[in-house]
Amino acid sequence: MPQVMSPTEEANDKLLDESLSSIKVQSFHMKCCLDKGKLMEALKHASNMLSELRTSLLSPRSYYELYMAVTDQLRHLEMYLVDEFQRDNKIFELYELVQYAGNIVPRLYLLISVGLVYMKTSPSCRKEILRDLVEMCRGVQHPLRGLFLRNYLLQTCRHVLPDELGENGLISELTLGPMTDEDKSTNNNEGETPKETQFVGTNVGLHPNGDPKAGDPGTVMDSIEFVLANFAEMNKLWVRMQHLGHTRDRERREKERLELRLLVGTNLVRLSQLESVDIKLYTCVVLPGILEQVVSCKDAIAQEYLMESLIQVFPDEFHLATLSPFLNSCAELALDVKVKNIIIALVDRLAASHDVTLPDDLFDIFSRQISHIIASRTTISIEDIITMQGSLINFSLKKISDEKQREESINAVLAATLKAIQDMHVVTINLRSNLGKEMFRFLKLPFNLSNSSLASSIDGSNVPVTGSEYGGLIKMSLKLTNYKELLKSCADIELHKQIILTLINATLENYSEDSIRPSERLSLSEIETFLTQLCAPLVNGTNQVQITKGDLVPENGQVVDDQDEDFVDEQLLLSRFIHFLLLPQCIDSGSEDKATDSDADSINLLDTTYLALNSARKILTTGGASRIRYTYPSLVFEALQLSLRYTKLKELDAKWEKKCQKIYQYANQMIMTLLKEGNCPELCLRLFLEAALNSAKSGVSDRESISYEFISQAFAIYEEEISDSKEQTLCLMLIICTVKNVRFENMDNYSPLRTQCCLNCGKLVKKSDQCRAILAASALFIRTDENSVESLEPEIVKCFRKCVKISSSLLDNALQLQLYVEILSHLTLYVKYSNTDINDLIGQLVSQINERRQEAALPELMAAQYNNTLIFLKKNGLDIATIDAQ
Repeated sequence: MPQVMSPTEEANDKLLDESLSSIKVQSFHMKCCLDKGKLMEALKHASNMLSELRTSLLSPRSYYELYMAVTDQLRHLEMYLVDEFQRDNKIFELYELVQYAGNIVPRLYLLISVGLVYMKTSPSCRKEILRDLVEMCRGVQHPLRGLFLRNYLLQTCRHVLPDELGENGLISELTLGPMTDEDKSTNNNEGETPKETQFVGTNVGLHPNGDPKAGDPGTVMDSIEFVLANFAEMNKLWVRMQHLGHTRDRERREKERLELRLLVGTNLVRLSQLESVDIKLYTCVVLPGILEQVVSCKDAIAQEYLMESLIQVFPDEFHLATLSPFLNSCAELALDVKVKNIIIALVDRLAASHDVTLPDDLFDIFSRQISHIIASRTTISIEDIITMQGSLINFSLKKISDEKQREESINAVLAATLKAIQDMHVVTINLRSNLGKEMFRFLKLPFNLSNSSLASSIDGSNVPVTGSEYGGLIKMSLKLTNYKELLKSCADIELHKQIILTLINATLENYSEDSIRPSERLSLSEIETFLTQLCAPLVNGTNQVQITKGDLVPENGQVVDDQDEDFVDEQLLLSRFIHFLLLPQCIDSGSEDKATDSDADSINLLDTTYLALNSARKILTTGGASRIRYTYPSLVFEALQLSLRYTKLKELDAKWEKKCQKIYQYANQMIMTLLKEGNCPELCLRLFLEAALNSAKSGVSDRESISYEFISQAFAIYEEEISDSKEQTLCLMLIICTVKNVRFENMDNYSPLRTQCCLNCGKLVKKSDQCRAILAASALFIRTDENSVESLEPEIVKCFRKCVKISSSLLDNALQLQLYVEILSHLTLYVKYSNTDINDLIGQLVSQINERRQEAALPELMAAQYNNTLIFLKKNGLDIATIDAQ
């Protein structure tokens, strides 16, 4: 469906089409006259064409289209005049002649066009012509028409502006005369009705002596004077647009002004393109002239745009030489100007510089000026303050190479931000608010986490940046003392938590053994500080962890949905982070030489790790039952791993065995607390079995007793807490495998456990589960003597006969046949022992399977398993009567 335009848009387009049609007609006649050499007639048609620019009814966008159509045609006139007057030096007569055009808008466009030709053919007249043109353009004071007229003046003269310092190279003051009475009277003709232009021939020239070569070609100072004068007038016209019309059209006018901002900004571009403008000239003449106009206009849109344009168009060296006047001017801008955009643009521009040597005190200069701006602008928002301070952090990360100085600078920025927030009486910053989102971005800056990937160096240099090295993120967060205060004092729990999640994720996802330098290892106190102060929202849902005595888990009065996916992900991430903190590469053992590890240092590292485990347990205990089920297992596994590390150093540490026993006591306490408070019996059973396997590997003298204790605890959980039949089967299988892998040497410990396994196998609900469990438990009756020679105990045959009996009692023929095949497969494990009872049992099973297969077919996979079993038995010399598989 075509878009329906409003009546205003329709009328605007109609007027534009009519004007464009008139331009085509007049330009055609102008070209015809030029081809015939009739210059006066061509000028008359050009004037009529230019009269279309006198309209006030078009929108800025439509007027721009009209302007481009007219100026494109004026180029034909310009080229003709250049060719014509390069042979004849009477251009000054034409320059005087066009000033008699009837309407001021066509008159000035023609005057500029002819003046351009005059300056090209007579370079010595540039100074006077430029001054004359810029003064004559004051005659058009309508904002829209005046802006485009002066833009035409600037565009046409850009290649003829003088760009030499002159003979003495001195800088003179710029003096722009006020508008004359003649200019004012000329301006009054602007409102008259259009009429056909009349031209009167004359011999009057620009110079009294009639010599077009006489005059001063000008210097770069004249160009600066010309551009600054044009800039001042254009800015006044641009600002005046804001105050024309009804207040209800304010938004429309602001939009139109933004569309026209490039016309004004082009003046600054022209100044920056003057090659003779050096730092001294820029400091003494150019910048003061620009800032005077910007500050005095008192318009927010103009001030913000022009200050940002000033930053972008001039080189970094110029900005460094004029920081103080520029930043002082920022404090004098209108109250509704977004100064933060200007400051950030300047800081980021200098932070991204490559070829400029920055002064050492640049950070301090920016910091003082930002503080001055904050103090002088009482209406500035806290969001703007945070954004400006964030630019300082970004600058520190990129341009301050010394690590200590960089940390001090960032810490100073954080302190200033905290003070500003407190001075504005902001109690808590909510993550969901605009301020919270800005604060979230700000708090990631010290670690350079605003980007998805971080580089180890900035801009390809070899300058190390702590924030970009993932291994040092945790250490740096602790060094920045004001960072912790900012989080605790101002951020709400959700904002605090999201920041820490971001920090932890960046650390874990990019960790490698080489990413942590020895100087970035964490001491015991630093680990405690990070967990209690920075990680508090993850540990217990508050902003501060208060460690309590004892092992009881307080509830903290919080209602936690432990089934929430976000909550589970957060706790699992915290659990991963606990493993990271307890890595040998992360812990500082307190040795003076961190680059080398002696035997004593290795033992100290293990002792420090044990102390860290105890501290972590006390801290994580405050998280309540819903959290410890995710965090305690990480501590248990780290404790068990620590015992094996002590075992490897047993030749160096005489007390290693006592330390291992303390570790197993620690693990037992943790699992019991988890069982009592965490409501996760299956997890606790698995942890007890893992501890039993670990103690069997530790090499301590009473390792079998410790393993027996852990397995007995697992049996207690199985019998008292596990009620689901599937869970019972799985847990019993785990217990059987653990008893087998511990490899008990003392039968007083081994016999009760395997007997208990067999008893529990017979108590399973499903007979098929009973059969499979007994098959697994049969492996417990392989006896190994002192020479590591294995032999079968009589009970193993009883286990298989029990399995056959259970299978025979099933009513489901298919399941019965499947269990027969599984029993036969297990029996193949014991063929190597040449046990007569086992061989007889194999023969019986094969006969029963072949008999049952006449009634029920085996599934494809089960049939393949059965055939492979028969092949194996034949290869081992057993004479088995078989039939082919179906």
